[in-house]
Amino acid sequence: MRGDQREFRHAVGAILAAVLLVPACEPEPQPEPEPEPGPLATADQWDWVADPSEDVFGAERPSDAICDETLGIGVELIGNDAALEIDTNLCNYATVRQPSLRALVPGDTISLRQWHYDLVAPSPSEAHLALALDGEVLWERGIPIPAAAASIDEVITVDREVPAGAELQFHVHNHGNNTYLLLAIEADPTGPR
Repeated sequence: MRGDQREFRHAVGAILAAVLLVPACEPEPQPEPEPEPGPLATADQWDWVADPSEDVFGAERPSDAICDETLGIGVELIGNDAALEIDTNLCNYATVRQPSLRALVPGDTISLRQWHYDLVAPSPSEAHLALALDGEVLWERGIPIPAAAASIDEVITVDREVPAGAELQFHVHNHGNNTYLLLAIEADPTGPR
């Protein structure tokens, strides 16, 4: 029996030595999860750009511009969703800003959804809506006034890398008592990562 115990101990020792000499296996790296589409901005985080030198669109700011940033710029609930509302009767020139919520790469897209009610003015005019990111104008549109209520849906393709936290600026100005709603700015990470 003693020989059997010795052989058993020897076998166990050999197995332990083999196990201890085998290098630990590294777990296989898991691929990064694919980024999902989501908001680039939220309705309740916009701040009015009071200083024209910090306004990407500041060269357009008329000397008689008025803006009650408390009453003219706010958040409106549309169903269960919050939207940025700009009332040009109380703020006829508005540029608002906030840090972007995500990083973007070339090929990503930004979906911009807006709405305006019937547009009126004392005489024919034109509204100007625009979006800038990190100091670069990405999108802008002129809307003749008068105009019927309408939605504006745009998809913008990003052509450069932009870090999360880069400043977004959304701009509206016109003559007349009108209301504009920025319903959403969504990022879709369709570019190569």
